[in-house]
Amino acid sequence: MLEMITSKLERDFKEIIEWLDSNRWNPDNFLHGKETIGKFAGKRELLLFWLCYITDRVKPIEVVWDKNWKILDSIVKDLDDKGEFSQKDVISKFEKISKEMRSNKIPIYPADRGHIINTICILNSPVKDDDGYPLWERGSTISDSFMNFLKMALQRARQMDKPITYIAYLLWLLSYRPSLSGKWDDVKGKIERGETSREELKRAIVSATNIEYHNTSFMTNKRLWASVRDLKKSPCLLHVLEENLDENLYDWWKGLDEKELRLPGDVWNDRFVRKFLNEVYDIKEKSSKKIESKLEEKRKNNVPLPEYDEQFDSSISFMRRICNLHHVWPSICTLCPLSKNKDINKIKSLCLRSDSNDKPPDKFCPLLLFMTGDLIKCNENCIVVKHFDDDDWLNVCDGNFDE
Repeated sequence: MLEMITSKLERDFKEIIEWLDSNRWNPDNFLHGKETIGKFAGKRELLLFWLCYITDRVKPIEVVWDKNWKILDSIVKDLDDKGEFSQKDVISKFEKISKEMRSNKIPIYPADRGHIINTICILNSPVKDDDGYPLWERGSTISDSFMNFLKMALQRARQMDKPITYIAYLLWLLSYRPSLSGKWDDVKGKIERGETSREELKRAIVSATNIEYHNTSFMTNKRLWASVRDLKKSPCLLHVLEENLDENLYDWWKGLDEKELRLPGDVWNDRFVRKFLNEVYDIKEKSSKKIESKLEEKRKNNVPLPEYDEQFDSSISFMRRICNLHHVWPSICTLCPLSKNKDINKIKSLCLRSDSNDKPPDKFCPLLLFMTGDLIKCNENCIVVKHFDDDDWLNVCDGNFDE
């Protein structure tokens, strides 16, 4: 009997995680799709997205995606308008901007500044092979150069057994390798002399077969994998790629199996994932490697789990809006589908449908807006409506997220 109850709980939890994930990346979601596609109108926005993620160290959204975006936008626009520039031009511009950011209380880590400058410098002067030929084309603008780098990475990845991992590795070498956290004069000297990741990039790009990743720290870089995930799943970014890639290359990228994606993780949903892996799957480990190993073992034993681990990241908005407020607003737990104390009548009162037979109205789902902030129309695939009359649905959370 206990085994049957556990199996149902695992199936229900798998179902709601996959439902949250599918809504998060649905092109009809106004939060990630229709309303934001206009902002990501072209190649410059794609580069800005990449550079902003470098600065995203669990900072408020408005700092990373508003203030930092505007600052980086002005820099990239100036460089694009200029066309030709040197490493010293980029460094000088950033040194000036960094002072303005500090005076306006917009923090940027010294290492992040170094990584952004190094990224732009490598894109500006592409790595060359042993015969002196550039491994990707230096475009007429720095934004063009980033798109050309992505095209090269995608084309090379088609030869690899794990293409998404290979693309992530090249992007890591471009922007996060090596760590540029030393004294600024030393960092500046390394960038000016090209003593960063150029040789590693060359070896990784010219490799004709599947490469061995001697340094695997890129596999746990949260900002890197969040960026790669967005490039693979975000309707906004896919729109830009579709406009700029050959149809065949775009279709290959869009059709790749997403199981290779890594769980980005964050201080928010790390707590969520650990709690529910313990509650639902009896996984008590805290090390990401050990957790992955346990999840893989359970999948092999046909335990119901989300199709791939990255889908757990859909919990990040859920965590912020519901789980992190339970101390200051305890009654919110009764409206949480995962709560042992949930009030299904209150949940129903938030819904536009009284039962699963109702035709979905042409209105935004208030339940999803409450749970995750996603703006999506009511549809027939609503998991919450499906389980309105299920007394045993997800009675798992006691509201205690303390570590």
